[in-house]
Amino acid sequence: MITFFRKLRKKFIGGGNVRKYLLYAVGEIMLVVVGILIALQVNNWNEDRKAKILETEVLKELSSDMQQDILSLENDVALNKRFINSILIIKKALNSDQAYHDSLGAHFATINFNTTYTMKISGYENLKSIGLQVITEDQIRKAITDLYGSVYSFLKETEEAAELAMNGHFSPKYISHFKSIRTRSGMSARRNLYTPVDFEALKEDVEFSLLLDYNRSIKEENLFNLGRTLPQIKDTKTMIDDYLNSTN
Repeated sequence: MITFFRKLRKKFIGGGNVRKYLLYAVGEIMLVVVGILIALQVNNWNEDRKAKILETEVLKELSSDMQQDILSLENDVALNKRFINSILIIKKALNSDQAYHDSLGAHFATINFNTTYTMKISGYENLKSIGLQVITEDQIRKAITDLYGSVYSFLKETEEAAELAMNGHFSPKYISHFKSIRTRSGMSARRNLYTPVDFEALKEDVEFSLLLDYNRSIKEENLFNLGRTLPQIKDTKTMIDDYLNSTN
């Protein structure tokens, strides 16, 4: 092909057709320019396609992580409600002429625990290592950074505060009212049983009643914080899923 163009150029020049040669030369330059532009366009298209694939992979991982977080935190909601229910059962028993029995021992044991929140952040760590700019939608990028940077951090802080309240104040005083802690195997799991030193004396113990109220306030605070966090996770996940569905 190059040989052909050289022969054609010599023909134009040798025949004195300078004007035709100039037109030919301009045309040749235009073809080269167009070729370069097409190559650049193809390269840009390939880069955009790779970026879009990477964005999709990152968002799918984040959506999957958020789904696991939703399930985990919804389980924490159920546990805190269970703790509160046990407190109410204990309070009702203490305000009646009911005698102690092992089912109460299970409730006494249940409330001496607090939920811990386990959020999956591998997808967000991956996003940070790649670069936040891989997410092209500003609203989605902001929602994700707010969720992991602020909402999750605050929830972990509330968890630590609840743990401190339970381990530093509630448990040491609470456990002193029990003479034995044993385990009983049930149909689905092993359960702890707390046996009071004097169950009847607990009915008149104002401090113990206040301890139960204190524990309940911790669990209600847990529910409040979980109730604020879960909708934000769900909203962010929905935003991501809607975007993925619209672009695929």
